[in-house]
Amino acid sequence: MRKTVANKGQRPKTLTGRTVKRIARAVNAFERGDRDIPGRRFSKSVGDWSDRLRVGKVATAWDINTTATVTIWEGGAPPSETESDPAETVEDVVNKIAYVPADRFVLIMASENGSWYLVGGDIPTTRLGKTTADWDKGTTATVTLWDDGEPDAEAAGGTLAGCVNKYHDVGTDKWVHVSRAANGTWYLIAAEC
Repeated sequence: MRKTVANKGQRPKTLTGRTVKRIARAVNAFERGDRDIPGRRFSKSVGDWSDRLRVGKVATAWDINTTATVTIWEGGAPPSETESDPAETVEDVVNKIAYVPADRFVLIMASENGSWYLVGGDIPTTRLGKTTADWDKGTTATVTLWDDGEPDAEAAGGTLAGCVNKYHDVGTDKWVHVSRAANGTWYLIAAEC
């Protein structure tokens, strides 16, 4: 079974049964507090999980380790999906994976106990920010984010803690670019001289 997910202005993405199973494993592992994705213990068929996967949109910026309300966008055929009529929302969706800017499409999935989790979507993997103090190579720091707004009119929009510097020493109040690795950690990838 395949479930097609569309993002406005982008080609639709088709999720295979294998992908849906992998997402379900991750959701259930987070719920148990387990970072290892269960493999052999997973016995549900794809049909049991596909109805738990929903496409929606968040109205406001959504930080990691918080909850948000997602408006479901599943009316119409891809790629011209529209907001469900009447507007359906899912409240208290848990974000354990990444910051999501406002007005972005997201993919959410219900766990076995009915809790909803963010599992993907239009999520940035790099962030623009500034240092708040000297940041030495081999240490971690909190970066003030400056990627809200248009170029030359960026605005401060929160912080990103625990960023790792494996690049070089960076001074105070310098522009930096950090990227989120597969392990969930943000790493410095570029810095102002």
